[in-house]
Amino acid sequence: MARPPRTRFAAPFVVVVAAAGGCSDGKKGDTAPPEPKAQRSWSVHRTGDTCLAHVPMSCPEGYRCNPPPPMQMPCPPQETGSPFKVVSNDGTSCFLEDGTTAVTCPSHEYEPPPPAPIDAAVEVAASLRRWTVSRGGKDCWAAIDPDPCTQLQLKPGDPIPPCNPPAPMKIECPPAHVIAIVETAAETCETDSDAGCDPGVKCNPPRPMPVACPRY
Repeated sequence: MARPPRTRFAAPFVVVVAAAGGCSDGKKGDTAPPEPKAQRSWSVHRTGDTCLAHVPMSCPEGYRCNPPPPMQMPCPPQETGSPFKVVSNDGTSCFLEDGTTAVTCPSHEYEPPPPAPIDAAVEVAASLRRWTVSRGGKDCWAAIDPDPCTQLQLKPGDPIPPCNPPAPMKIECPPAHVIAIVETAAETCETDSDAGCDPGVKCNPPRPMPVACPRY
């Protein structure tokens, strides 16, 4: 009996198609990565040593907006102008508008540091008084020096408020060379003299003398 012919199959043929590569030769079509866009920004206004950060906000025409209250931040020493811009790319670190100068982020929880304590000696010296002695005939008066009205801290353009300095106090006339009475400690005073020695001449000028502090 004749055998039926055997069918032969060709070996499988696999075709591999390579996808277009992700590399580039740097020619036409390349683009630089985009600059990171700030997630948040503030407009900071500086007044003296206080910096308040406001969130930029615009209202549609015809509507009223209720912007959030400003946040405080330590004033960066690198920025002296006002206003200036602060940005944050990640919500946790902040920079000036140049993107490289790091600053403390604005916060509602920020509390400015307390003022530096005044040196005790400076505070006592600032509280000690001085009176200028004036004479008229047989009478003498002591007027507080400097005049408190000349010590007013006014900004340019501020109106000058009315000021009535304390009236001079009548005192017992000190020696003629005494021009003032100075307080050296609380309620302890001595005389201040204008007597001195001429250049090149040796002399013995009068020393300060204890004296009662002027009182009304």
